[in-house]
Amino acid sequence: MGQPIAYVPESLADLVEGFLSRRREDVKLFKEFILKDDFDSIKSRAHKIKGHAGGYGFHKLADFCREFELNCKLDNGHELEKILSQFEVYIRDVQIEYVKEES
Repeated sequence: MGQPIAYVPESLADLVEGFLSRRREDVKLFKEFILKDDFDSIKSRAHKIKGHAGGYGFHKLADFCREFELNCKLDNGHELEKILSQFEVYIRDVQIEYVKEES
């Protein structure tokens, strides 16, 4: 399996690095929340990220966030750790392809 690719609208090019930087900070927060079994904070944060990720073209991030939300409802901390690991690898490895927006 190759590196993940996000197809980002060209108009957001100046915002992408800040977006990814905030997601790296979210990894740290999620780790803290998981250690504390703070599922409400994970669910809330994941919901906010999910709302932004799709608009930026990071649809896989939105998928991870849906998985976070579902597993928080199930109090499934072990699964949250696995999802977080995948989330972290995705943030590290994702390749950005800028696409022209249709008019």
